[in-house]
Amino acid sequence: MFVVAKPYSIRTLFGGLVIALTLIFLFRTYSPSTNSPFHIPDRLSGHDPSKSQVGPVSPSSSTGFGKKVGKSQVRIGKTTMLYGAYNDLYERAVRTHELHGKRHGYEVHVLRNQISQGYWNKPAWVLSLVVRELAKAPEERAHWLMWFDADSLIVNPAVPLDIFLPPPDFDHIHFVGNKDQNGLNTGTFFIRVSEWSVKFLSKSLAFPQFRTDIDLGTSPDQVAMDLIFNETEFAPNVIYQPRPWFNTYQFRHGYEGKKGDLLVHFPGLEDARWQAMNDWLDIVETRPREWEVDLDQTDYPKKIADWWAEVRRGREYYQVANEEASHGAPNEELGKALKHLHRVLENETDRIVAITEAIEGVEKAKSPKQAVSTPDVGHIDITQKADTPAT
Repeated sequence: MFVVAKPYSIRTLFGGLVIALTLIFLFRTYSPSTNSPFHIPDRLSGHDPSKSQVGPVSPSSSTGFGKKVGKSQVRIGKTTMLYGAYNDLYERAVRTHELHGKRHGYEVHVLRNQISQGYWNKPAWVLSLVVRELAKAPEERAHWLMWFDADSLIVNPAVPLDIFLPPPDFDHIHFVGNKDQNGLNTGTFFIRVSEWSVKFLSKSLAFPQFRTDIDLGTSPDQVAMDLIFNETEFAPNVIYQPRPWFNTYQFRHGYEGKKGDLLVHFPGLEDARWQAMNDWLDIVETRPREWEVDLDQTDYPKKIADWWAEVRRGREYYQVANEEASHGAPNEELGKALKHLHRVLENETDRIVAITEAIEGVEKAKSPKQAVSTPDVGHIDITQKADTPAT
């Protein structure tokens, strides 16, 4: 946890006051609706509702959080922001997310007016939604929210979102994210509606007040979240999945995904973004079946199941190996290998090969009589539960 030195006490109080006032303002001014217009971040563009080319969804077609599709009992909401000067491409992109929400029963919340400064609108907005849901009765509230940047669009609406969420034996996970070459990417992520999320998002918003010594660069909210995950008690409750699963990039040289993938995202393309977005929108709007593939015909079910199995194996293996090492003779190399495996399980689960290699590294560091058999069934939780964070 951060220790606030006396020189920062006034800044700390100010930061907390800003957060409190932001939430009060949001509760008084926001009314969730699936037939409201759609919105976006500073870095992407904005909107003039009077010029919108996107028609609203009729109230009769609004589904809300409570609708259950197929076998899923998980209530999921989607959210983004879109404000400022009107941009037809962003409007059309967000429309694909709303249609995806209508199909699967996900209410889509879109911020249309700034409530903070620049990038800080994202965590402030998500925080307000989490708190609003927690204020509802348990049987009415959403379980998870999915954030998506408005420069992303759905290309395969047949894919439901619950397939990416943690299974029951990973109920300590409250944030499902992804990484690219720069670290955490918050263009798309899942966050649980929970007290943990309120604490995490509040700390993210207050980060500039606590850590004035850190340059947060051009994406301050994203960098702050990444630092908090890596340096605080929140890390055990975060997991990273392979980014292309639900945050698939369009590069200048082409799409990194394939037919059947959920979406396409356009970060870092600068002016080349507009033509790329227009090309994709023409496909999904005029030939929607071209990229749609039923879930059971995609590779999602198998690769997601395999990934959870390997993460589970890594955690169980670590628990057993660490316990045995604590009762064995000192072994410096084994200690280093176990620390590396622990680090991988907290920060690099998006690379399944990293888990496998880290386990192999522990095996190589052990003496023959220290061999460990990974349990075939069951789960040993090596992480801290969110309600009892590590100190």
